[in-house]
Amino acid sequence: MSPKKKIFIITVPLILLLLGVFLLNAVQISDQQKDIYTSRNSVEIRDKNNDFLSLDPNILSYYARYKDDYPKNLKEKVLNQEDKYFYYHLGINPISSLRAFYHLLTGDKNLSNSTITQQLSKVLLSNTGERTFINKLKESFYAVSLELFTDKEEILNMYLNSVYLGNRIQGFNEASRFYYDTDIRNLPEPKLTQMISKLNSPSKQTNLLFKEKKDEFLRTSFFELKDLDFSCDYDCALTIDSKITEKIRTILKEKTTQYGKYGAKNGVVIVINPKDNTLLALVGSPNPKSTEKGFQINMTTRPRAIGSTIKPFIYLKGFEKGLRPYTLIDDREYKYTIESGFDFFPKNYDYKYNGIVTLYHSLANSLNVPALKVLEYVPISSFNQFLKKDLLFKPVQPLENYGLGIALGQLEMSPLNLAYYFTAFSNDGKIKPLKICQKNCTSNLPDYYNLDKQIASPVYFQLINKILSDSQSKADQYGITNNLYTPYGKMAVKTGTSRDYHDSWTVGYSPNLLVLTWIGNTEDKPMDAVSGALGAGDLWLSTVNMIISEKNLKLEPFKDDLIKKFETDKGQTYGQNNDNFEERKNILLNIDTEIIRTPHDQDHFLLTPDMEIPLRAKMEVEWFLNGISLGTSEEKSFSPTEARQYEIRAQGKEGEQQSLSIFIDRE
Repeated sequence: MSPKKKIFIITVPLILLLLGVFLLNAVQISDQQKDIYTSRNSVEIRDKNNDFLSLDPNILSYYARYKDDYPKNLKEKVLNQEDKYFYYHLGINPISSLRAFYHLLTGDKNLSNSTITQQLSKVLLSNTGERTFINKLKESFYAVSLELFTDKEEILNMYLNSVYLGNRIQGFNEASRFYYDTDIRNLPEPKLTQMISKLNSPSKQTNLLFKEKKDEFLRTSFFELKDLDFSCDYDCALTIDSKITEKIRTILKEKTTQYGKYGAKNGVVIVINPKDNTLLALVGSPNPKSTEKGFQINMTTRPRAIGSTIKPFIYLKGFEKGLRPYTLIDDREYKYTIESGFDFFPKNYDYKYNGIVTLYHSLANSLNVPALKVLEYVPISSFNQFLKKDLLFKPVQPLENYGLGIALGQLEMSPLNLAYYFTAFSNDGKIKPLKICQKNCTSNLPDYYNLDKQIASPVYFQLINKILSDSQSKADQYGITNNLYTPYGKMAVKTGTSRDYHDSWTVGYSPNLLVLTWIGNTEDKPMDAVSGALGAGDLWLSTVNMIISEKNLKLEPFKDDLIKKFETDKGQTYGQNNDNFEERKNILLNIDTEIIRTPHDQDHFLLTPDMEIPLRAKMEVEWFLNGISLGTSEEKSFSPTEARQYEIRAQGKEGEQQSLSIFIDRE
């Protein structure tokens, strides 16, 4: 074999091997550059109607929105300035490369004249700040690799989307929006030329304009959404309606201004479509752009004492255990001794007691004492398990710390959490995951927003909804004319007021609309008698009426196929279809074994001249004081003359009796 043939046999496979290695590396490098390019497209978030909400900075802290259909005149101008032979070379211009190499040999540091593809590789490699021969060589190899496996038009688009144009702006599409407030296709020729000129000295562009216009990357309606946990692809849409959101914010601003004279500064409005638990509006500040204290806090996710809004859940568990809306309860003074040793006498909102009433009346008028007695009946340990196990609720402090105070409004919960739990009432007890993502988006909300279960039988929810949607039955507490009635249709509504008017709540719902409102202060200062029906109720009504009008929404009626009406001497009420009325009517009265209503066992009184101690029983009894009969009646009194312990006994006609001790003290 001749030497030439041997050289050929050795050389050709070697060349093919080297070519194969080169191509293998080239395809990997080409894919790597495309991955880097894709990752630097800023995430744009839009609402359900495709209206802009937010643009996130990319990994370089720049803003870029990629475009695939740049106008022809822009491409021609850029190529004429940057790379006239773009369509004729394979990533490098041989003449320009030789010229750059000559400059290097002669000590000239001007290594410019890069092709568009080389400039693109330089940007993708983040080599813009270091112009060395090694970097230049690497960029050339990367440019050739990209050219081998990428269409020319794709490369040009990648370049037009990646070039830096000052003020943290990448790409001509975003630059046109930022500098001229218009789409690149609508940009006049002189401004187009002016923008292209920025390619030569983008670093000379100051960040002053960015500071002025940075809010354009974040709409106000996105303020609360950034506190929700979700991940987005580049073309991402949320379920929120930004137009409705900003109309609501305007209403909130008006109402907080109106109630500002009573000490209310902030508020919350949450709107959910319970049909699929879609979040439509989330407003947690009247004006997030304001520097006023508290306005930059999103109150939709901040725990607050929820007041009486917990009562429907308490009654729900009571009905599940056998109680009914027609069940009778004695709304009177009860004595509890709390852990500190002090006596506690729970009272209703108006400090009055109503005697024997139905649970229907009690829930409709948000009476505190009956709610507390229902919670005792459930009992509290079971209710806590319901919150923790069924609702996956995460309390601010251990639920055991609240005790029966839960029935009196002391439980703390965020407005969004409370609104979500109330969606079960719109759906006959079925609670579904809270939907915040519409397109190319993944929700990462906590487990307690992702329930998918029936939390109780539909019949009990129908009973609650019947009570809360009966506006006439609420007249005792809220009056004939109130903020809980919308002329557009029937909604179930529950208000809440926390201790000393720190929080004003209203949540109202139908099967296809739920609106929760809260009014209060970020610093937890009390308001001046702003109740749930007044402050939050006013805000709720204005919001509901606006939404129904704007959306031309028809409120769907509640189901009531599992319940029936009962007529009682206490008025109209409801129960389950197959109820034994007489058996369930007196459940709570039968377990109330106390005969003596006042005084209470171990009560202490200060001795004063001519004082009288009233004695009251739930029926006619014979009264005994220290073993001596005082006579038979439902009410009596006696006048103590000395400081000492007194034994009181009441005995009924059927032999039932109760004894207790009281103490008359000196100063």
